[in-house]
Amino acid sequence: MRLTLLSLSAQLRALREQSKMTQTQLAKEAGVSREWLNAVENGKVNVEFGLLLDVFSTLGYSLDVVRDENPKHLRLMSAAMLKREQDND
Repeated sequence: MRLTLLSLSAQLRALREQSKMTQTQLAKEAGVSREWLNAVENGKVNVEFGLLLDVFSTLGYSLDVVRDENPKHLRLMSAAMLKREQDND
């Protein structure tokens, strides 16, 4: 499964809602604006990646960059996706 900004946006919203947090609460804890968080959850493509990592970290999740078979190709994967892929090998 490929991790895209749109899938990250949907995942972020789902995790926030699972955590019973409002955008305002999560934004405050993660140190970002509610407007920025709203833009990310709605799939806006102009986001600072470091801030996105901070928001996922606030929810207790991490993302990993994994080198593919092609040495010039990196994939962004959630820890769960990485584990599933390793289990399938």
